[in-house]
Amino acid sequence: RQKMRSEMAKLINTNCDELLGIWRRMGMTTQFQLESRLPVILGWVSDLMVDMVRGEAIEEMALSDSVTNKLAAARQLHSELLAELSVATAGAERAAMTAELTNLTPDRIIDEQCGLIQREQLLNQFTGKLHTMRLRLALLCTIAQMRTLWRRLQIDSPDAGRQYWESLAASQAPTHDTLRRMEAELSRLRQLVVPKLRECIADCRREIIELCDHCLAAPSELDQLRPLLDSQDWTEELLDRHEAEAARLRQRFDRHSDFYTCIADWQAGWNSLQTLLQRLKDPAVLNNRGGVLLRLEREKKRAQTVLTAKEAELVNLAASAAGQSSPLTVRGQAVEDFLSTEKHRAQAEKENEAKRRMEKHETTLRRELQFGSKPASPLQRRVIHNSSRMVCKSKIGCTGGRVDKKLLRRSLKRYQQVAQQQDGGSVLKDLPEKAIQHQQHHHYNPLFQPHDVSISSSYSAFQSGVGFRSSSVLPPSAVAAAAGGPISSGGNFKGPRSQCDSGLSSLANQQY
Repeated sequence: RQKMRSEMAKLINTNCDELLGIWRRMGMTTQFQLESRLPVILGWVSDLMVDMVRGEAIEEMALSDSVTNKLAAARQLHSELLAELSVATAGAERAAMTAELTNLTPDRIIDEQCGLIQREQLLNQFTGKLHTMRLRLALLCTIAQMRTLWRRLQIDSPDAGRQYWESLAASQAPTHDTLRRMEAELSRLRQLVVPKLRECIADCRREIIELCDHCLAAPSELDQLRPLLDSQDWTEELLDRHEAEAARLRQRFDRHSDFYTCIADWQAGWNSLQTLLQRLKDPAVLNNRGGVLLRLEREKKRAQTVLTAKEAELVNLAASAAGQSSPLTVRGQAVEDFLSTEKHRAQAEKENEAKRRMEKHETTLRRELQFGSKPASPLQRRVIHNSSRMVCKSKIGCTGGRVDKKLLRRSLKRYQQVAQQQDGGSVLKDLPEKAIQHQQHHHYNPLFQPHDVSISSSYSAFQSGVGFRSSSVLPPSAVAAAAGGPISSGGNFKGPRSQCDSGLSSLANQQY
């Protein structure tokens, strides 16, 4: 340390001499050097000394710690060596060796040699059995691969060649020759499978999709399988991956078959209940007096009871499988969430149906307020322009026959003549005949609707051409006076039919 300090002082003095020479060459005065630059140099030197002292202290502490640790390790090793080399331990070992030599007799040596011989024989037997088991294991692995290839090639079990190889694999005394022959057959089957890889992969994909549907796979799980199902690399490795995925899904379905069967039963019962609820809304069922409504009600109660039992069973099965790595879900939803979602959807559909009925009723009311209400009399009792469909059922003077076509055609012919005289007949010449044809084929939607739906106004308007030429309608009082009798609110004449026809004909002539 003294040497280090002396070297440091010598180095500082050398640097200070060089610095004074530089200041002199620069033309600095002595007073300027002492007042401005010397305090800065002294501060640098003091900082350097402080750093040196601190570094020395740190080095001394580290050295002291390392020495202390080494000393503790040496003491521990010394104590262990003393314990091992102690007189008590050495005496115990010597006593054990002496007892063993005392018990060692010729008979014991012979027995031990016989035991060694027996052990060697047992070892040889075990080695032979192990060799046989390894050979049999190789045969089983080979036949398993061959079964996979047979399935891909669609070779059934009754095939003679397949039965031959199955019998070889099941033999209790396998040989290396049998294994070589089976390996050769396996390579031949692999060569046959190569041209059909695409078909086999397509079959595996269909099976995977069906198993996902049966296992109620979540959308996220289907997204994970999408790269595998969309791959276009038609290789045997891709086929192996497809078969492994199909085997995993098949094992999953077999392990939880009770749950999936219960889900299918619940879904069938739920659909049956919804169908029953729709039938209960049918007016024909509500008005039926044959006991259909009671039977449907009993079926509804029975279906609700079955659904309640199935829901409890589903919840119990899901709870029993909750501790497993993959909990049971229905399309990614928990069982309780799935059941509540189905019930909420059915309730929403019911509310939407009621809303649609209300909107339809409001639309009907709005149309009736705007265009008039629907006639109260049935269609068979109203005669609007259709002579081939409408029937006049008057209480007096009408036998329920059809409207006289001759009278109607005579009126139309008269109307055509008047139209030719007034307008030249260029426009309305064939219109009445076309109107008759249209009304005979479209009796529910007449071509020309009158403003008044009563029999007198409709018939007179058709004869007078109101529907064709003008929008005016004869008043019912004038029609009644001309007909010679009153008109009922239902549209029936209170008079004989001949009087009705003559009155309407006179009205038509006056209108023309």
